[in-house]
Amino acid sequence: MKKILLYFLLVLSIESIAQSDSTRRKYPAPFEHDLFLGFNVGATTPLSLPATIRKIDSWSPAFNPSLGYEFLLHIRRGWRLGIGAKIDYKGMTVKDQVMYMHTKITVENGSSTGVFEGDFSGRNKTVIRNAYMTFPLYVAYNFNYKWRVKLGGYAAYLFRPSFKGKVYDGYMRNGSSLGEKIIVTEASFDLSAEQKKWDSGIMMAGERLIGKHLGIMGNFTWGLQPLFPKNNSSMDFKMYNFYLTLGLSYRL
Repeated sequence: MKKILLYFLLVLSIESIAQSDSTRRKYPAPFEHDLFLGFNVGATTPLSLPATIRKIDSWSPAFNPSLGYEFLLHIRRGWRLGIGAKIDYKGMTVKDQVMYMHTKITVENGSSTGVFEGDFSGRNKTVIRNAYMTFPLYVAYNFNYKWRVKLGGYAAYLFRPSFKGKVYDGYMRNGSSLGEKIIVTEASFDLSAEQKKWDSGIMMAGERLIGKHLGIMGNFTWGLQPLFPKNNSSMDFKMYNFYLTLGLSYRL
């Protein structure tokens, strides 16, 4: 009888634990903490190539890590509201051929340095290495315990700007396309400080658990704010951030 009673109690205990776990999965906790680690792949680019860019010679992604934390609040069955904070590096290197692209360059000739603003024709290399503190706000829907999708927006503060490059094998029309012609063998430019401090846009993401806590995720962000302000004279077309984050998530 003792053995039967112990066996009966053991079965009840196992069944109680299983029901508790099933209930937890069916009715998730009122809140959740998630950690994310990934890499951003994409471009800072105009929506369509302007006439001043005649040909793209090459493009290569930069080392763009993304590290973040998100807090999710259960608002109704299957639905959650999420907020977070993460460090995002966004950048790339692009080489192209341009015609009358308005920019500001620095030309070094021995010990002397000259700064010219005008329309450049020739070859261009741009290197972008921007670091943002990003704050997402979104609605998430759980199809089940493993699958989740997100849709919302974000605001991002540019705390370490870097937009540099060089122009070479061409010439500059000083002031405008009708200005004095200056032969440019090689000159540099640095528009880092002229970028906007804030970016904002929309985000779409998907996540799937591959373990009890570990998951894989993809997060696409589309910036709606131009990289440079309207009154900027060093860039004659608008550029936006388009990046896809691929990486891992961890549910605490």
